[in-house]
Amino acid sequence: MPRSNNLLAPTASISRAQREARNGHRGTAILLTGLPAAGKSTLAQALHAELFGRGVQSIVLDGDGLRVGLNRDLGFTDSDRLQNIRRASEVAALLVENGQIVILAMIAPLMELREVFARRLGEDYREVWCSASLTVCEQRDPKGHYARARRGICLGLPACLRRMNRRCPLPWCLIRACNRLRPVSITC
Repeated sequence: MPRSNNLLAPTASISRAQREARNGHRGTAILLTGLPAAGKSTLAQALHAELFGRGVQSIVLDGDGLRVGLNRDLGFTDSDRLQNIRRASEVAALLVENGQIVILAMIAPLMELREVFARRLGEDYREVWCSASLTVCEQRDPKGHYARARRGICLGLPACLRRMNRRCPLPWCLIRACNRLRPVSITC
């Protein structure tokens, strides 16, 4: 599809500073990432509920929700994963600019993918590594990914796990989870 070079983003009638002043907080994006079944979505929803209870404007962008909607045309090739993350970072940037705290719950297996968020969102970006052992993730396995991978059916998962690099050199936060999804430790 040809790209038009005569695009100009509209000027907002209400500034980010005005929104943040009314909301009483800055817009920011928090990526909860980690292995499949590490508890990212559960933690994202718990954080969202806590923020809502405090009157904070927030929204959850869950990887699965994006995959069945906005990103339903994407698979799991390296280029599709990159496009998935790029789209999520653009949506997050729009919401942050509008004063929202955006909680992203996504598997971003490669540091290069997480850097897409960091570059797009800059100082508005926080990365949280949800650390759970492979054993714990396999025990949870709500979607059956690990069981299918063990049977040789879910071929993308083993490659994803082999290539997954843990966290950025200076993580904002690390959450270690146990079986019941209660954090064993939180380091921020």
